[in-house]
Amino acid sequence: MKTFFAITILFSLVSCSSTSKYEGPVLEPSAITKDMMSWLYYDRDQMQWSADFQPLDTLSKPMVKSDFLELLSTGNYLPVRIKTRDSALCYQLYPINGNVDQVIRETIRNKAQTAYRYLQMEGSSLPGFNFTDLNGNVYNRGTTEGKVVVLNCWFIHCQACNEEMPDLNKLVEQTKGRKDIVFLGVAFDKPDSLKNFLTKKNFEYAIVAEKEDYMRNDLGIIYYPTHIIVNREGKIAKVIDGGMNELIDALNKEIVKKG
Repeated sequence: MKTFFAITILFSLVSCSSTSKYEGPVLEPSAITKDMMSWLYYDRDQMQWSADFQPLDTLSKPMVKSDFLELLSTGNYLPVRIKTRDSALCYQLYPINGNVDQVIRETIRNKAQTAYRYLQMEGSSLPGFNFTDLNGNVYNRGTTEGKVVVLNCWFIHCQACNEEMPDLNKLVEQTKGRKDIVFLGVAFDKPDSLKNFLTKKNFEYAIVAEKEDYMRNDLGIIYYPTHIIVNREGKIAKVIDGGMNELIDALNKEIVKKG
């Protein structure tokens, strides 16, 4: 009887383990922190800081995203992407080995602090929401009431900003029939510089000039390009400094909501 009882317990443990939705890291922590380039490639290819991912603590227990980012902000943990049976986006905290380069620690800390600050902005009103584009059109809470605003923070000499413009143009084209979405680009540069730039580079967003101080001081933007989605109530729904997939996912989630 005791033998049967022990086998039953063992079978139960194996069964629970086999049905877990979490299947281990997509890349081993030692490989992620091997050197700075390894971390940068991992950050580029695997990290979606602004996405609605499932955070896990060091024991694989679910936790809230704000607590997850706060712990990452200490520089003592690594966000490791976890394989899941349902392909859901999931990251787990792994303690950072003492031999890991201090620059990598600092980079993770800075990214986490920025992601945490952006998370805290969600649900608040967009500050200084009163823009006039290069064609004299005015955008504010009143003129965009009931619409979703997609704000692109950029500047002419930002290489990454330029590289994503064709994809942003495709996004505008794909939603062309909708009257409830506004695409607005706020830029560092002066009107004449922007007008000259736009004769050589196609960008389908409405463009607002001379907003460097606004982006740096009012919004606290550090990385460019950064995208902000403002919902139909004029509240910030998401701040994104990642790639197009994060932007598209966040926009899709917002536009399906009823105004």
